[in-house]
Amino acid sequence: MPPRLDDYDGASSHAFGNIYILPPSGMHYNTVIFLHGRGSTGREFCEDLSQGVMSNLRTLQNALRCRGFRLVFPTAPLVFSRGLTEWTPAWLEEFFYDLDQLDVDQHDMVTQNIVDGTEFLHNLIVEETNRLRGNARKLFIVGYSDGGSIGLWTLLTLPPAVQALGGFIGINTTLPFGPSIKRHMRGEVGLPRPNDPYEEQRCRQDEFVTDKLTMILRPIRRGSPEPPPRVCRTPILMMHGVNNKIVDINLADEALITLGTMGFATQWFTYTGEEEDAHWITEPEGFDDIFRFIVGSYH
Repeated sequence: MPPRLDDYDGASSHAFGNIYILPPSGMHYNTVIFLHGRGSTGREFCEDLSQGVMSNLRTLQNALRCRGFRLVFPTAPLVFSRGLTEWTPAWLEEFFYDLDQLDVDQHDMVTQNIVDGTEFLHNLIVEETNRLRGNARKLFIVGYSDGGSIGLWTLLTLPPAVQALGGFIGINTTLPFGPSIKRHMRGEVGLPRPNDPYEEQRCRQDEFVTDKLTMILRPIRRGSPEPPPRVCRTPILMMHGVNNKIVDINLADEALITLGTMGFATQWFTYTGEEEDAHWITEPEGFDDIFRFIVGSYH
């Protein structure tokens, strides 16, 4: 289904769409930024979430709003999907499970998507943190599918001066260029790989990761005297369907291990439900876990 035109102001096919907001029921104490998946918008993601309930039969939105949470739903820009041959909202033009084998044009598109998306979300984080009197610990990010992927890169590229966020939740997602991040941490960047058909792709990825993640990776390398960046104190929950037919669970598991090696405190929940190819949030357990993680993290 094509996105509704009122989700975009029409300035450019690559412009970010409108931000949909649900205010808290009373006083504003905390904020959650929800990042939708491919083919959706902020408004549609909000509507989809409202269809599921927790075990107490309350919706996640209502439960959070009653506790003083402001819920923010930004919208990704429109990109041209070669698979669907149509324009669709997406944070990444190429779906992330093939990122280790991108050709030159695809690599350039995805890396530009990451640069644009993280800049947009960094600005949004600053705006929302200012509403919280500068306390980033009261701000959470929940990213679904490729929204989780851009969310993780947003977290990893936060300026060093930014304190840790309240928490990050990645739902059925993974970490773009995760193998390159691991190569950096193991000191393997630049080592020759004879007869490797993807050596050129790996070199491009390593150059991009070196350029964008040096500030967070340098203190993590073995033997570094520098303390880990403050953003590494952000707790992370990764949630994934065991039988997910869109994003293989092994990719999410690898992302979790990489994040843990970087110094993040991580949690890992899996679900056996088959809703939407096991790529959606399992009801009610998944909604319960999201709520408990957020509420438990800010107390």
